[in-house]
Order: sequence, then structure tokens, then C-alpha cells
Amino acid sequence: MDARQPRHILSRQVFTCLMIFSAGCLFLPRSLTDKLDYALGWLVSPFSKGGRYVSLAVTDKLAQPPQSEVSLQQYRHVANLLRRSEAERINSRGENRYLRELTAQLSALRSGQLLGMERVALIEAEVIGSDASNQRQILRLDQGALQQVHAGQMVLCPAVPVNEANRDKYDYQMCVVGRISKAGVGSSHLQLINDSAFSMAAVIEPRWRSKDKAGWRVQGMLSAGAGQSITVKLVSCEYSVQVGDVVLAPADQTNLPVDILLGYVQSCNRDDQNPVMLKIVVSPAADLEKIRRVWVTNTEKKQE
Repeated sequence: MDARQPRHILSRQVFTCLMIFSAGCLFLPRSLTDKLDYALGWLVSPFSKGGRYVSLAVTDKLAQPPQSEVSLQQYRHVANLLRRSEAERINSRGENRYLRELTAQLSALRSGQLLGMERVALIEAEVIGSDASNQRQILRLDQGALQQVHAGQMVLCPAVPVNEANRDKYDYQMCVVGRISKAGVGSSHLQLINDSAFSMAAVIEPRWRSKDKAGWRVQGMLSAGAGQSITVKLVSCEYSVQVGDVVLAPADQTNLPVDILLGYVQSCNRDDQNPVMLKIVVSPAADLEKIRRVWVTNTEKKQE
């Protein structure tokens, strides 16, 4: 007990001296306290630097986590996913552009800018079935007499654009794909222009009109032959019909207010059965096998 008492007294004295020294430092001028702070930092800096070097050395010697390796198969799979997503993005962008253009075309058509008359109404219809058999090309639509659809009305759809360098300034945006052959209460039948029983008058005119030559127009009879080929007959050989010329459905007071595109001349030769006449094969302006939505013309009521 007596042996530990002097050590206890010494520690108390040291603590008391430190407290008195600290209290005295509070009253020292700032210049002296700055020098004292610098001196204490200089004394302690070797110990702090040594501790930092030791911690860095220990950290460097720690085991690094293993890096995961990607196999060639996984890399190819991810690359294929990226290419597929990029292709889908490009396709969706193209579809959006097509829908915007189609909306603008239909807006102009409904306002009479393309048809040229205000008393034309367009009845939108969707294809809900097909009755194609024995060379008959008949589509069933979801609109009928309740929507003022009746037999004889012409049916339109957007025309496939023609990308040619020197095409005519007038770009045909809609085309005739057929007419209503029968109309029920809530549905109707669309007879396509490549149906074996379809026939109508057609007008052919040059696709590119020359400035120094007068343009010509000639009327013939359009019909579908064997193998769903569309031909125009009863055209005299005196007309210089060429591949690419326009085939139009002529205007009439009942169904069409102005001429509407039917297709383009695909080939032109002399008719074997009638050498003074031409046999003209027509390429439709729309893909008839991919029609999903059409517009039936109604000239009996004014387009709102």
C-alpha cells in the first residue's frame, strides 16, 4: 500500500501541472501560441507519418477480390441483345414516321385537298376476313349499311411511295384498291382490283410530262386475268405508253370526285388477239396482300 502511494501522488502532481500549464496558455499572446502549436506538430509529425506508412503497407498486402471473367458465349449473347434492341428502335422510329405521314395524308384527304371536293366523306373500315377462293379476291370489312356503306362505292388505301429520281411533282398519296361488291347491315365485301370478276374504266397518262410536248391521256378497260394479273386493254397502238406511266381510276359523279391512282404500267406490248391494240400489264399502287385498313368513299354526305 505504501509502495504505490508515491506513484499515485506523482501522477496527481503531473496532472495538476498540466492543468495549470493549459490554463496559463489561455492567457498567452497569439504569437506564442502559434509557435507552440507549430512545435507540438513538429514533434508529433514523425509518429503520424509512420502510422500512415504502416496502414498503406498493410492495405497493399491485403488480397484483392477476384475479378469475374465473361465467357465468349455470354459476350456474344449480350452483343446480340444490343443489336436487336437497336434494330427494334430503328424500326419503331420508321413506323412512327410512317404513321405521322399517314395521318397528315388522311387529314389532307378529309379536308378535300387531295380529292378536290368538300362533299366527300371517308368511312374508315378494317379487314376482318377474306373470301379468296377460285381466283376471287374478296375481303370482308367491319362497316356496312349502318355506316352508309353500300355496293358500288370505291375503296382507297395509302399508296406505296415510289422512290425515283425524276418522278412527277404530283405525288399520289392514296390509291383505289377495289370497290364494295355487297353490303350488309354491319359488314361489307370489298372486291379487289385483282379479282377475276373485277373490271372498270381506267385512264393512262405519262408519268413524267415533257415541257415541250403536250401531255396525252387515253382511256381503256381494266380487268384481272389469269394469275391475278391486272391488264388494261382497248388502248390503241398510236399512244406511246411506257413502263412507269400512271394508271388512274377516272372521276365520275357517283363514286369518285377526281381521278385517283390505280397503279403503274409494268409492261406494254401489242395484243396478240388484236394487233392494233396494246396489252398493258398494271402493277397495283398498293400491296393488296397486306391491306388491313381501308377508307370507303361516300360522296352523298359532306365531310365534317
